[in-house]
Amino acid sequence: MTSEITSRAAQSGPPSPERRPIRSWQDAEHNAAAWMRYWGFADARATPGGSDGGVDVRSARALGQVKYQAKAVGRPEVQLLFGARGRHLDRQLLFFTGSSYAKTALQYALDNGIALFVYDLDGSMTAVNAPARRITEAARAAEDARAAAAVRTPERDRTPERDRTAEPGRAAEALRVEALRRFAAAARVAATDRRAAPEPAPSAAATPARIQTPAPRTPTRAQATARVRTSAPRTPAPRTPAPRTPSRAPARAVGPVATPSPVRLQKAAAQAPLSRPRSHAPAAVPPKEPRPGTAHVVLGLVLGVIALALPGSESFTARPNRAVATAVLLVIPCALLVRGFTTKSRRSFWPTGLGLFLLYLPLAWATNAQLWQGDASDLFLPTTPAALCVLTAVLLLRRNGWSRHGKSPHPSTPES
Repeated sequence: MTSEITSRAAQSGPPSPERRPIRSWQDAEHNAAAWMRYWGFADARATPGGSDGGVDVRSARALGQVKYQAKAVGRPEVQLLFGARGRHLDRQLLFFTGSSYAKTALQYALDNGIALFVYDLDGSMTAVNAPARRITEAARAAEDARAAAAVRTPERDRTPERDRTAEPGRAAEALRVEALRRFAAAARVAATDRRAAPEPAPSAAATPARIQTPAPRTPTRAQATARVRTSAPRTPAPRTPAPRTPSRAPARAVGPVATPSPVRLQKAAAQAPLSRPRSHAPAAVPPKEPRPGTAHVVLGLVLGVIALALPGSESFTARPNRAVATAVLLVIPCALLVRGFTTKSRRSFWPTGLGLFLLYLPLAWATNAQLWQGDASDLFLPTTPAALCVLTAVLLLRRNGWSRHGKSPHPSTPES
């Protein structure tokens, strides 16, 4: 009796929490701690009083928040519990309330694995969502396992001592008998396979004109049983061609050939190489990539043509003279042409190209004397777009510089 009581005490888990009336928020927190201990969090303790930071019940593997209120719990309160966990992502989060939960709170808890419970005034607990039901089902399964173990233990204690000492010897004897039985079965299967194995077919080169009679074979047990049960006359087996030999001359089997055993057919199928069909589709030709620097050359040629044609137009008055204005406008096109013929990079060029084009516009406006005539109000009109173009050009050039040093948040695309 003493050993039975000791074994039951060792196998028993935490007791089921007693029903206690809930009259205050302290009772609600202690009730939640008792249920957490029953669910497997053995060190769960309530922390009533003081600033709890969103946690009312603490455990090494779980955190609990208890609300003693009449209104429904919303998403912000559940978020407060989620934030109180901090970096301890392995801790289970449990939320208890005596009222209900809003739809937003239910969805947020389901997305973040927070178990939601509703307690009654008598101390009973109800699981609300899937994480909560998993906790209660795991506790119920553990309790059933402990009950089954407690039932089996007394039966083992009532077993006589001599039977317990004889159990290891009986187990070893049973293992030896099982090994001998399996060995005998394997030997019978091997003998059956040897009797049912077909004889090698004679080679056509060795016996070109002589017909050989196959040697009599001992029928297997299945064949003998089939012959006894049927009264039909024995018919010869159909002639099947023998497998091809390495020689070029085809070899044919003479006489009836026995069907090989399923074991040998499986081995042959496993060892046979898989033939792959030949594909006659033409190989895909990779697309030809453009030469690096093509965009530089194209933009340089366009700006160069503009620089040569613009100073000679009627709406353009070069200052101080046409030669100087043309030379200033040819600086950016020449730099683009040199860069286009020397670069080997395929980095995206559109930020730099757009920035240089916007920088080219203020240069053209600065060398045109017709835009800079009149008082201060007249000068404000060309100054404002020129300043905006310079600012935009600087931002684009800086963006390309960030991409070159790997600081851009978006990967650069290959130059087209």
